[in-house]
Amino acid sequence: MKPYEVIKELESDNSRKFKESVIAREDSANNVQFFDGVSMAMDKLRTFGLKQVPESNKDGRGIDWGDFKEIARQLEERETTGNTARQAVQKLCDDSLQDEWNYWYRRILIKDLRCGVTEKTVNKFSKIKVPVFECMLADDSKKHESKLKGQVFVEPKLDGVRVIAICDTRKDEVVLMSRNGKELVNFPHINTQLDHLLGELDRSWVFDGEIMSADFQSLMKQIHRKGDAQTDDAILNLFDCMPLEMFQQGECTEPLTKRKQWLESFDFGPNIRTIESVRFDLDEDYDKFMDYNRLCIDKGYEGIMIKPVNGVYECRRSSLWLKVKPFIEVSLKVVAVEE
Repeated sequence: MKPYEVIKELESDNSRKFKESVIAREDSANNVQFFDGVSMAMDKLRTFGLKQVPESNKDGRGIDWGDFKEIARQLEERETTGNTARQAVQKLCDDSLQDEWNYWYRRILIKDLRCGVTEKTVNKFSKIKVPVFECMLADDSKKHESKLKGQVFVEPKLDGVRVIAICDTRKDEVVLMSRNGKELVNFPHINTQLDHLLGELDRSWVFDGEIMSADFQSLMKQIHRKGDAQTDDAILNLFDCMPLEMFQQGECTEPLTKRKQWLESFDFGPNIRTIESVRFDLDEDYDKFMDYNRLCIDKGYEGIMIKPVNGVYECRRSSLWLKVKPFIEVSLKVVAVEE
């Protein structure tokens, strides 16, 4: 089947099993073009630099997959930008069959196939694997109490929105992404301040942090607003960083101590800060650790984060980062006992 016909078929039924059967069928049929396009659309780190992509209202002569891929490559590599890019995309639209464009080529360029299929479904039922956008997520300390030991960095747990800031020197652009790989476009002042940094970088970097505003509810109302978002007070609080190629590989093996040194070496703008980190030896400094925990509670933080000083960065949920909810020690007099 032609790829656009597969997309239309996937749209026709909301059943999960139906969609899985279609993906498995196309895999068995070795529909390379379909899975190649799916990967282009679903890989969050592949972008085409387009704000708008026109829809088609008439049939053209039809275009070749290889011709489309070449234009897409030029857009992805930023060899074609601005008005030249718009003209190239418009020509593709005019030359395509209407359904071929609206259901397939256009959806690749807007990074949304709109057929109810996720990366995980594709990866489960096909041989061709789509990269899944993931950042490092903390685990609950209650599940790993035996790991609360040794040399660690302790940080306040912020009540904000996770942001992965990608400063790509090859494409000469800055992109802010959510933890799920959705682009965040309502923080232009953060983008601008990172743009200034971009001109000083000799390689591409990823900065991991949390955006905070006056309060969490206000921030959530503005973060995905279509227009007139009020985010000027938002602060990007950074706690980690690494070269982009390491993030793309799914792991940075440099220890957290080194990554903290990298982070402190950058000159950020006024709305970008590094999170306070305090180093403890949990085997020897437990009382000081408890004092810091109480301090975070008093300041109104959600809790604390505990990270081993030599820990790597893994693009998945990991017990190397442990989140600890606020806890308070008190001494109580026993006044009665019931067996």
